[in-house]
Amino acid sequence: MTDNFHIAVFDAAGGLVDQGTWAFSRLSERWLTIARAMLSTESPVVRRAIPVENLEHLEVKCTRADRSGLVDYYAGGHLASSALLLGGGNPAVEAEIRQMFLKSVRRRPDAFAALDAMHVRPVQAIAIWGNPDVSEFDYGLVRDFSLHFAGAFFMTADPGKPNHEKG
Repeated sequence: MTDNFHIAVFDAAGGLVDQGTWAFSRLSERWLTIARAMLSTESPVVRRAIPVENLEHLEVKCTRADRSGLVDYYAGGHLASSALLLGGGNPAVEAEIRQMFLKSVRRRPDAFAALDAMHVRPVQAIAIWGNPDVSEFDYGLVRDFSLHFAGAFFMTADPGKPNHEKG
């Protein structure tokens, strides 16, 4: 496993806003444990509230296969952001998951075009929707938790097959 994962942040129109890397060592073990627990189901589709007092209004929906996933983050039932997680697994599965992501988020043909040049793995490409029903405070919580959720996803030996330990 690498020491970090790549992040690409997109706006609601599909424009690349920022990109960089995040070191696994910067992630909180407490939040990684919570994220791992949320991923520890046999189902390839998971939708769960964050099981922490005062954060139950935040939900994560994750659809996964092999080392790839689609994640939606909700606050109070309102969509806040959507993410594509690519961990470097089966290229055919990655291509299928990537196409599913693009089909769900693309509003115009050139939206999310920067994904075409992104070949680094592991990578989280996340779209921030700017939903007016989601507070700035909740967007901050979603941003922070999305880093830990992606970290837990990538640190799991095979997040498409839950209940595996760190790889």
